[in-house]
Amino acid sequence: MKRLLSLRFGLLLLLLGAAWAVQLTALRLNGVVRQAPAPMRLGNRPETVSTLTAGDPGREGVFSFVVLGDINTGQTDFEEVYGQMRREPAAFQVLLGDLVPRTGELNRRYFAARLAAMGLERPAFVVAGNHDLDHVKFPVPDFEAEYGPADFSFTYGGCLFVILGRLADPAQTGDSLAFLEKTLREQGAAARWRFVFLHYPPPAGPGYPGDYLKDGAKFVDCLERYHADYVFSGHVHRFMVFRRGVTRYELVGNAGARLRNEDGLGDDGRFHHGVKLTVSSQGVCEFVWQFPPAPWWRAAGREMHAWLARSAGETLRTHRAAAAGVNVGLALVLLVWGWRFGSRPAGSSGGVSS
Repeated sequence: MKRLLSLRFGLLLLLLGAAWAVQLTALRLNGVVRQAPAPMRLGNRPETVSTLTAGDPGREGVFSFVVLGDINTGQTDFEEVYGQMRREPAAFQVLLGDLVPRTGELNRRYFAARLAAMGLERPAFVVAGNHDLDHVKFPVPDFEAEYGPADFSFTYGGCLFVILGRLADPAQTGDSLAFLEKTLREQGAAARWRFVFLHYPPPAGPGYPGDYLKDGAKFVDCLERYHADYVFSGHVHRFMVFRRGVTRYELVGNAGARLRNEDGLGDDGRFHHGVKLTVSSQGVCEFVWQFPPAPWWRAAGREMHAWLARSAGETLRTHRAAAAGVNVGLALVLLVWGWRFGSRPAGSSGGVSS
């Protein structure tokens, strides 16, 4: 009987030790995430654009840029995709929205911390996605306070780049459409290539998942009227290309989000990916990287890391008094059991003798 009690006591001690270790790890990771500064090159602030355009190669120059779709940091495969794409020589990159699995300050901080840990050596412009915004908790003005303008444009290498972030909020659709039309009308004709970036895919044609964008037909009409060359979007977690007139529509929607079969589109293009485009006097050369899913054990480890840093760590930090009370109670249980176990006479089974 004493051996059985010894095993039970040892198991309890092991479980409590593991629980305390998990709590300490969660608090440490949560503290790191909360204190991590946002990478300087992340966002759409004027100084980030100025840093890029200061090294403009000119109309005849050669340059590359990277496009990454839905990331949903804390999912399992972003680090593989980004780890490869950051090693590719490029002047800048565009993130097509849904940086986080759901709106929240801690999720944004976690994304920034992971990005900083992996390294951000070039500007990363951000398109707002529906997971990045919240009409109440994090509307467009808050997004712009943190990342810079949601709708903006710049020229680089003689090309025009237009980023439309307000479209993730249907109430902002009219403003984004007006901005797009004005920018293409005033600057499009002089550009050697015109690139447009948004989160929701526009209704380019049959089989292309364009039902998400409010007033999508008006956007397509504007894009055609001013001869946009490339239109990149995310939201749907796959890769797809659709040619309409002179415009090439590309769905670049999975740099780490969960793989799923949306809208009955089948398995074509349903893989993690990143896109690199190189502009030269010969035209635009595009390369698409395809990445297999991470091994289950690595995916599970990353999910655990995200859960500890965000959910568990934040709960412990928010409810410190309750967590401390529970831990003190568990420690007292352990001490009482240990004292009773240690005070039993040898050979005692704990029964009542007659």
